[in-house]
Amino acid sequence: MYAEANCIWLMWLLCLSTLIAPFIQVQDLLLEGLESVAETLIEGLSRVKKCSDEGRALMSLDLQVLINGLKHFVSIDVRPKLQIVETYIKAYYLPETEYVHWSRAHPEYSKSQIVGLINLVASMKGWKRKTRFLAYFIMMRMVVILSVSVTYVLAAAPFLYRVMDAPRPGFKF
Repeated sequence: MYAEANCIWLMWLLCLSTLIAPFIQVQDLLLEGLESVAETLIEGLSRVKKCSDEGRALMSLDLQVLINGLKHFVSIDVRPKLQIVETYIKAYYLPETEYVHWSRAHPEYSKSQIVGLINLVASMKGWKRKTRFLAYFIMMRMVVILSVSVTYVLAAAPFLYRVMDAPRPGFKF
C-alpha cells in the first residue's frame, strides 16, 4: 500500500507538472519524489523472502529500466538519487564474510533492511540455523552499537548487555 501510494503520487506529479508549474519547479518536485521512490524500493526489497539468481538480476534490470525511463521526464541525472537502491541490490552478491563490513560502511539502511538482507541471503545460500543466528547476532550487535536509540533496542534484547559489557542503569550483574 505504501509503495502504491508513492508511485501514484509520483505519476500524479508527472502528469500535472506539464500543466501547472514552470520547468525548474517540476524538476525539483520530481527529484523529491525520487527520494521517496528510492526509500520505497529499498523497503520492498528488504521484505523479499526468497529470490533466485535470475530474480536478483531482474531487480538490477528493473532499476536500470526505471532510471532510463525517468531520463525522459527529468533533465538531470537521476542515478545518484537511486544509487542507494543499486547498492542494496549489489549487496546480494557479496561473499558471506563481507556482510558485517558492508553494513558498517552503509549506515543509511535501517536495522530492518539489514536484517531482511541477511535473512534473504541466508535462505538463498542455505545457511544452517546456527549460522543464521550468528550472522543475525553479529549484525544486531553492530546495529545496536551504531544505533542512535541504543537504550530502546537494548531494552528489547536484555541478553545483549552481557555481550556488549554495557551495564544498564540500575541493573546489577
